[in-house]
Amino acid sequence: MLDLAVQLQHGLAFDTVVSSVCYSWDGKYVALGTCNSAHVFDAASGRRLFRFATNKERSAPQHEHFYVRSLCFSPDGQQLVTGSEGQSFKVWNLHSCTLQHSLLGHGMDVHCVDVSADNRFIASASTLNYVMLWDLHSGTRLQTLTNKYGPTDSVSSVAVSPSSQHVAAGSFDNVTRVWDVTANRLTRHFHGHDQQVYDVAYSPDARLLLSASFDRTINIWDLSMPSSSVSCPITLSGATDYVLSATFSPNGHWVIAASRDRHVHIWDLRMMRQSTNFRAHDNSVIQVAHNPTNRSFTSCSGDCSANIWLY
Repeated sequence: MLDLAVQLQHGLAFDTVVSSVCYSWDGKYVALGTCNSAHVFDAASGRRLFRFATNKERSAPQHEHFYVRSLCFSPDGQQLVTGSEGQSFKVWNLHSCTLQHSLLGHGMDVHCVDVSADNRFIASASTLNYVMLWDLHSGTRLQTLTNKYGPTDSVSSVAVSPSSQHVAAGSFDNVTRVWDVTANRLTRHFHGHDQQVYDVAYSPDARLLLSASFDRTINIWDLSMPSSSVSCPITLSGATDYVLSATFSPNGHWVIAASRDRHVHIWDLRMMRQSTNFRAHDNSVIQVAHNPTNRSFTSCSGDCSANIWLY
């Protein structure tokens, strides 16, 4: 039985594909990535506040398009980090609306970025098979997370744990991995998908980790179990095409996912069932992000729009 009511609060139109979305930690702002740009909106009113030209300093021809594939706010609200095609990712100062750092090191398109909750470092990954950590304030490269048990294919997503002690990464080799960043040691690797892992996310209490996959499912991994134990995931199904993005609600009760089937899917983890799915866009739903302070979330799509939803 599907019983969760969802209603549209704001529809935001763009002239390009909207490729990424995130909220500020206080829930006041929502950032959206498009072709060569990142946009910051007031989450309550849907009013655009800032636009950052992420490809401005490049000497690339005008016809080249570099999509912002991932973005995140620093916890203190001072910076916005954008990861994009074109081999670099950038740190922007939100108060002065200026570029603070342009960081090179991957040598390939940067697909995913996340900032630690202690406001200390950025985790980033590209189409190569490793994760890099950077000092948020100086832009200095801190370390590279990889070893002989590390990813054997592109890293598609990264997430820093709420404690800032661990970094999770999903890979095109179908495996989800977790590193202890203090020891630079791989602590867990989860096998359970038949196709590429495209997104990972921690629950707010850090007890669970989700992995979303091209196999049309989401696996929920229990991190409270000893790392030496055999981990059997809870599997959420219902999407009819690739699951491209997924996130927990702030209370940990809901998992909300974006799919190439043009739908947003929502599961109730207390009842272990799908509570609703609805057609959210006219093209693939590329990413979803949940407001950390209320019952709203934003979806973005290949149909050149982003929608803010209430439930």
